[in-house]
Amino acid sequence: EFVGGAAQKLSVKDFTLPAGAAPTQRMTLSRGIVVTGNIIDHKGDPVAGARVRAKFLNSQRQAVANDKGEYRLSGCQPGQVSIVATAPGHGPELQSVKLAPGHEPVDFVLPKGRTIRVRMVDGAGKPVPKFRVFFQDWRGDEHAYELDKVLAYAGADGVWEWREAPDDVFIADICPPEGMQLVSHRLVARDEEYLFKVKPALDVTGRVVDERKNPVKGVYFSLTGQTVVPGADPEEGWSAGTSVTDANGLFRIERLTPGQPYAAEIWRNQAVAERPFEKLIVRAGEVRDVGNVRIRPVLKVN
Repeated sequence: EFVGGAAQKLSVKDFTLPAGAAPTQRMTLSRGIVVTGNIIDHKGDPVAGARVRAKFLNSQRQAVANDKGEYRLSGCQPGQVSIVATAPGHGPELQSVKLAPGHEPVDFVLPKGRTIRVRMVDGAGKPVPKFRVFFQDWRGDEHAYELDKVLAYAGADGVWEWREAPDDVFIADICPPEGMQLVSHRLVARDEEYLFKVKPALDVTGRVVDERKNPVKGVYFSLTGQTVVPGADPEEGWSAGTSVTDANGLFRIERLTPGQPYAAEIWRNQAVAERPFEKLIVRAGEVRDVGNVRIRPVLKVN
C-alpha cells in the first residue's frame, strides 16, 4: 500500500543512537496511489488471473485480476508510468498513464497471443542450449519485468519460444553462453522461426611498455562501453572488462560488442596512460591490437 523506493534524507546527528539508548526518531511512509481497472479479451470476456505489472525507479508493483477481470494495483508512485497486462494464451497490452490521486480506472483489452520462435546453432549446426533473449525495447522501453521476461532463456534444445507475444516488433539481444552477443535484433511474431548462428567472440589485445620500450607487468587495462550521445562525459558508461598485463606487458579483454565505442584507460599506482579514454571501434570477427602504449608518472597536485 505504501510507496517503495522513495529516497529520504536522514541527518546523521538526529539518527545517531548512543549505546543503550532507545530509538526516538520516526520515518513516515507515504501511501501510494491505487490503480484499478478491468481486463477483457478481444471477445469482451473477462480475463481471470491476468497479471498487471508496473516498474518504478527502485520498486515494482504487481496485481492479479479476479474472476471478473478486475484488478487493484496498490503502492504506485505518482507520475508517468507504463502499466502492462499479460495472461497465458493472450498477447500483452500496455497503457502509458500519468498517475495522480483519484486517477480514473485503467482498463485493458488483451489481443490474441502470437508466437515467436528463436533457434540458435553453432558452426557445426548443433543446437546452442541456454542462450538468452535479452529484451531491449518494446514500445519505447525494455519492459522485461512487466512482460515477465527478465530471465528469458532457451531450453536444452537451443530453442526459445514465446506464445504470448504481441503483434508489433520488439528488439532483443541474442546472447549465447559462449561467443559474440548478437545485438539489437528486431523480432516479430510470424510462422517462420528465427535462426541465429554463434559468431566467434570479439577480443581486444595490446601491450604496455615504458619509455624505454620495456614491457610493464601488473598494469590495469580497462574498457568502458560508451553511450553514443553527443557531448556525453567520456567517463560515463559501463565496465566492459579489465585485464592485468602479464610479464610481457600483454593484456586481453574478451567478448566485446561489435560496433560499440569503448573508452580505454590504463592505470596503476603512481602511473597513468598518456592517452586515457581513447575510443576504440571494434569490428565483428577480428582481434583488435591497440599497439604499444607508453606510461609516465602521475603529476602530484598539492
